[in-house]
Amino acid sequence: MSETQSEPDLLEGLRAGDPEAFRKAVKTYAPRMRRTASAIAGEDAADDIVQECWISVVRNIKGFEGRSALGTWLISIVANRARSHLRKTNRQDKRRREPIREESLDDLFDQRGYWKTPVSDWGSAMPEGLLESEELRNCFRIHLERLPEQQREALVLREMNGFSYDDICEALDVSPANARVLLHRARTVLFRMVDGFRETGEC
Repeated sequence: MSETQSEPDLLEGLRAGDPEAFRKAVKTYAPRMRRTASAIAGEDAADDIVQECWISVVRNIKGFEGRSALGTWLISIVANRARSHLRKTNRQDKRRREPIREESLDDLFDQRGYWKTPVSDWGSAMPEGLLESEELRNCFRIHLERLPEQQREALVLREMNGFSYDDICEALDVSPANARVLLHRARTVLFRMVDGFRETGEC
């Protein structure tokens, strides 16, 4: 049964305090929650953040009005908690001091936030051999971590968690046009990183 089909019954069980419903929710959503926490706050903090989020869910599930999908609500909790963790550990300030140098990309997008000239997809842009490179994977993680906060979060929600644009807007509180621009800018930085690695073999 899909998440969408089972969600009303699952919500009813969670609100009633049914342990089986809680176990099913953890099995269904915890992997996505952990990926999000790891990408925003780092691998070391991810498990603690997710555990704290589940405690918050148990305490607040009766107040969840269902205006968004359950998964969107859970990821929003994780993202907020992960951002709070970054502020406490000053990692966010470190990213501000060490940003990816990014030229203005405004001339690449139209007023709706779409590419004026479409870029190639990942499949044609990245030879298969590069995907097996540990150095490239490490470089990718470094660049992902240094992206501006909302760009990184939009990319994680879309590419790692499969969120729709509507869900990204809900989770990040941005307009559809802004969500597309955030994703385009993040993808552009990573495309250019891959191009540079392909040419020089260096991050």
